Amino acid sequence: MENSVLEENVVNSKSLFDNTDKVLENEYYDANANQSGKVSNTKSALICYGNGAELGDFSLFAKYLKKNLTNKYLDSNIKILRTYNRNELVDEIANCGLSEIAEFHIFSHAIGAGLFLGYHDSTYSTQRSTFLSSNSAPTYEEVVDNEIGSLLTDHLITTYALSQPVIKSVFTNLEFAKLWGCNSGVSNWIYDGTDPYWGALNTKNNPKPSIAQCLSTFIDKPVYGATSGSHIEYKIGGKWISGYDYKRKFKKTYPNKYEDIRLHPDRGDYVEYTP
Repeated sequence: MENSVLEENVVNSKSLFDNTDKVLENEYYDANANQSGKVSNTKSALICYGNGAELGDFSLFAKYLKKNLTNKYLDSNIKILRTYNRNELVDEIANCGLSEIAEFHIFSHAIGAGLFLGYHDSTYSTQRSTFLSSNSAPTYEEVVDNEIGSLLTDHLITTYALSQPVIKSVFTNLEFAKLWGCNSGVSNWIYDGTDPYWGALNTKNNPKPSIAQCLSTFIDKPVYGATSGSHIEYKIGGKWISGYDYKRKFKKTYPNKYEDIRLHPDRGDYVEYTP
C-alpha cells in the first residue's frame, strides 16, 4: 500500500482545537509546584518539540508535560528544546547536558517512516522544491542527504549510524521514549512512487520499519508511538475530553481554561516498541 506524505501529514487538519493566544492565558506552569511526592535528585527528562502547525504550538504541550514531570524530577533536571530539523534534534540530544536521562519525549507530526519535525515550515518545503528544480530524478542517497526537516527511519539506518554510540551513551539510563503525535508506530511504510522525491526512498530499506520501532532499535530502549492519527485532548474537571467532543458538546472551538493538555491517538493508546 502506497502512502502519500502530504495526505498523511494533514490527517489532523480537522483538529483545530488550540488557540495559542487563549491557552497561554492558563497558569500552565509553577516550578516545583507538584514536588510533593518522591523526587529524584539525579534523574532527568528531555523534551523536544517540532513545528505543530494546525495542531497549535507544540511548546505548550511540552510545558504542560514538564509541569506533570515535576513530581518525579527536579525542575532544573527537566529540559525543553525546540528542534525543527533532524540536525537540531541530534545535536541537542548529544549536547543537552543532562545526566541520567530517564524519559525522552518528542512532540512532532509524523508518518510511519519518520518524524516531520519541520512540518509546514516553509524553510524545508522550499529546500525540497529547490533541490528538485535542479534534480528531477534524485537517487535514494541524494534524498536522504537533502531531507533535513524530517528525521526518517533511513537517517537512523544510514546517516547517523556512526553517531549511534554517542546517542546511546546519552540514553544509558533511559526508561522509555515517547513520540507524541500521529502515525509514528505505523510499520511497512511505502512512499508514493509517483513523487520523484519521496518515491526515491522506496529503492532501499523498503518497506520501512516504523520510526518508533527504528528509534527503539537505534537507542536500544523502549519507545512509544501511535498507530493512527492523533488529536488534542483537554483535562477539564479532572476528566479528559477530546477536542472533537468538546466542540460538539459546548459549541466552542476551544476551552478558555483547563488543567492539562495532551496529544492522544485517534485509535487506542500509544504502543510500546522494544529493540
